[in-house]
Amino acid sequence: MRPEITSKRSNGLFDILSLSGSFLPSEIGGPQGGVSVLLAGRDGRVLGGAVAGVLISASPVQVIVSTITPPATPLNPNLGGATGGNSPPSRGTYSGLSSLLPSHPKSKRSIRHEV
Repeated sequence: MRPEITSKRSNGLFDILSLSGSFLPSEIGGPQGGVSVLLAGRDGRVLGGAVAGVLISASPVQVIVSTITPPATPLNPNLGGATGGNSPPSRGTYSGLSSLLPSHPKSKRSIRHEV
C-alpha cells in the first residue's frame, strides 16, 4: 500500500529544525533530487516533508553547499578492479585473529600481502 501524497501550504513563523537535500546530475531532464524541511510551529506542532515550491525565511539562514567530484584517475592505480587497472588481482593471506594477540607465539606474522 502506497501512502497518500498530500500537499499543504502553511503561512506563519516557524523554526527550521532541519533543511536538507541533494541533487544528482542526470542525462535526461537535468538534475534529479530535492529538498526536505522539518519545521516547528510556535504552538509546538512539528511538520515537514519535501519542499514543493517557495520557502521564505524571515531571518538569515546559513546554508552549506558542497560538491563531490570523482577523481580523474584512481587514487592508487595498482589496485586494479573496477578502476580498470592492468595489475593482476592481489592475493593476501591472513594467519588468524589469535596471531594478532601480543601473547600469541605467531604474533610476529599476522598479515602477509603478495602482489
